[in-house]
Amino acid sequence: MPSLAELFLCCSRPNVDEGAPLVVIAGPPASGKGTQCEKIRERYGLVHVSTGDILRENVKQETALGKEAKQYMDRGELVPDSLLIKLVKDRLGEADIRSKGCLLDGFPRTGEQAKAMKEAGMTAAAFLLIDVPDAVLVERGVGRRLDPETGDIFHLKFKPPPMDILSRLIHRSDDQEEKIMTRLKAYHDQINGILPFFENVMNIDGNNAPDDVFRSITGKLDNKLTNQIVVPMRTGATSTASKSPIVIISGPPASGKGTQCELIKEKFGYVHISTGDILRDNVKKETELGKKAKTYMDSGALVPDDLLIDLVKNRLQEQDIKEHGCLLDGFPRTPAQAKAMKDAGLEANIFLLVEVPDDVLVERGVGRRLDPDTGDIFHLKFKPPPDSILARLVHRSDDHEDKIRARLEAYHSQIEGILGYFEPVLKRIDGNTKPDDVFANINTLLSNSSES
Repeated sequence: MPSLAELFLCCSRPNVDEGAPLVVIAGPPASGKGTQCEKIRERYGLVHVSTGDILRENVKQETALGKEAKQYMDRGELVPDSLLIKLVKDRLGEADIRSKGCLLDGFPRTGEQAKAMKEAGMTAAAFLLIDVPDAVLVERGVGRRLDPETGDIFHLKFKPPPMDILSRLIHRSDDQEEKIMTRLKAYHDQINGILPFFENVMNIDGNNAPDDVFRSITGKLDNKLTNQIVVPMRTGATSTASKSPIVIISGPPASGKGTQCELIKEKFGYVHISTGDILRDNVKKETELGKKAKTYMDSGALVPDDLLIDLVKNRLQEQDIKEHGCLLDGFPRTPAQAKAMKDAGLEANIFLLVEVPDDVLVERGVGRRLDPDTGDIFHLKFKPPPDSILARLVHRSDDHEDKIRARLEAYHSQIEGILGYFEPVLKRIDGNTKPDDVFANINTLLSNSSES
């Protein structure tokens, strides 16, 4: 049987451009690694991949390796190193990574995997190691609570839930202190066996605010990746707000809008924002508008349209949007908000409307199931769960047909009144096809829009 290194070598990574580095990132559970991965991807244009993503994509595409991996996953077993390495090697050889470079997240997980990478000549330009004291990680973990009705994750200290839903929240078994300490011990055992195989290890203090952690990362990566930084593709974004595109995207529940937002953000480099993001950020920073909004949120009332408009307008003036443009997700939600946008002089370059028949949306929704232990979302038809966890899955109340149809009725009643304000820039997208086909249509529209 071939060694792990031989498996890497047998399908060695194709030559990549000098500007296409391999960056590895690691950190313990609850270290904030996911947040930093998003920031790194946006700044450097690296393709962010994890073994989880690779596994899911191969299983979904029913590749030969995906079918083999699925047999282990269905039995609740770990996918063997030998198979994982083949999957990783195949992914690293694809054209996007060869041209842009790769942010490899959560691999290698063992000393054997790290040894195999080194012996196969796979050199990382940088190994980012996020360090956070165990006591802090435990506090971050044990305070998490899952809302089984929406799938939202709260934290009793850092992201408190509204009082009216507190009683229904779930403390997942994986967020109990004993489980967290077990995972941390396993992590420390593994990472100590991995680090000796990497020369460019950069220790990052993760016990700070996310923006401060990212500044530490960029301070080290900017020097290391000089002449290797790949800037994300943008369409027409310039240094002035007036020339930076504002793209609005809207669609009904379960239309796949979230997937398209991720693809648009990756391809065009727009800053992806939603009113929820804006509200949370202003409340967290205790801005004047945030304090006003918090009084409504704490009382369970909707934030008034005029206050929302002020928040959105302020966000659109920030430097990142001036430079890269904006993908505004789910706003405006009402005709009154659309009119307020127009009255405030906030004009969109393009309004993408993702359309899917109601019956298809209902099918997508009613089949969803939540794993209360992990927070993962499955679908009985489109993303079947392993048989071993089927009994514990939850059918959230929001995913019952009557609730879905009520939300769709509300959506349709609002969207028709919104579209009239954006008719000159409205582009209708058929969302009842595969995600890649939906994005191909969007890509053409956005590329053409930037050239006109």
